[in-house]
Amino acid sequence: MKRYYCIIFLILYIGDLNAQPEKLTPKRKLFSFVQINDTHIKDTSVRKEIRTYALTTEKLQKFVQLINLKTYFDQPSFVIIPGDLIHGEAYEALLPDYEKAKKILDDLLCPYYPILGNHEVIQDENDPRALAAYSEAFGAGKINYTYLSHGILFICINNAGYHKNTMGRNNWLSEVMRKYQKTPKIIASHVPLLPMREEKVLERSFGFGDYYKDSNDTTLNIIRANSKTVIAVLSGHLHLTGMVIDSGIYHIVNSGLGSLPCDFTYYEVFKDHIDVKTCQIDSTLRLGSRNLHGKPRHKIDYTDSLHKTGLEYLSGNEYERNFTIPLPKSKRPK
Repeated sequence: MKRYYCIIFLILYIGDLNAQPEKLTPKRKLFSFVQINDTHIKDTSVRKEIRTYALTTEKLQKFVQLINLKTYFDQPSFVIIPGDLIHGEAYEALLPDYEKAKKILDDLLCPYYPILGNHEVIQDENDPRALAAYSEAFGAGKINYTYLSHGILFICINNAGYHKNTMGRNNWLSEVMRKYQKTPKIIASHVPLLPMREEKVLERSFGFGDYYKDSNDTTLNIIRANSKTVIAVLSGHLHLTGMVIDSGIYHIVNSGLGSLPCDFTYYEVFKDHIDVKTCQIDSTLRLGSRNLHGKPRHKIDYTDSLHKTGLEYLSGNEYERNFTIPLPKSKRPK
């Protein structure tokens, strides 16, 4: 009888051992990527009268070092740059600024994907001279374009500046959505598609009319119509960090390195979720950085109903800086 029980126990024990790897193995990360924007790199030998932000070159150099040395996290699959990589603002400054930025970014040990910002196109997304300079720097086909990574389609949109004609961009986006109906998607554009703070407050604190693309903009409507497969929209432009959920889509804006709070964002992609973590450049490099939404640019540090202090308004609350995006089946990479 004792021998019988020993055999039963051994069978059960071996069965448990066989089950353990399924239970104990951590979820496997598919890939990771980093978002950085609004670095405002400037060749100071060109158009010296145009002001830029403090220590922009040093901040981008430090960012590249942090990525390559795996200081905060493992080597990402790529870096995505939603606009205002350079300060630009004058046609003769574009190529020198691009050359300076590229020299730094080309040291990255992973690929990087640039997107046009309003400083690259001098406030007009269809300016042919600006687009030509950008294409000369990064190659043809990088204005509105896509790339596939581990089953997720990344859609890079040029929506920068006060645009005169959006039909071409929106026709292109509609065709991409039609072609990749069932593919999970992440969209990146320089200017957010939604207000990332209370609108009336944001209008005052930002001080420029393009604090987001109007809610009637066809681009947003196209994205909402495809909310079953669109995971997130990544943007910059506002020089603040935040997150808003609309139609099940996570709209994420990062301050970038140019001004306070000097953030960049790390994304870890798993089969059923994405972990989002906001990181900052070294505190010594943040010294002297401008605050676009507070003193001394304004007489006050702006706040709204969800951001009770000037720091929260600028940097976002904890749930906007570090969070998890759940992926329903329609948004999971195959």
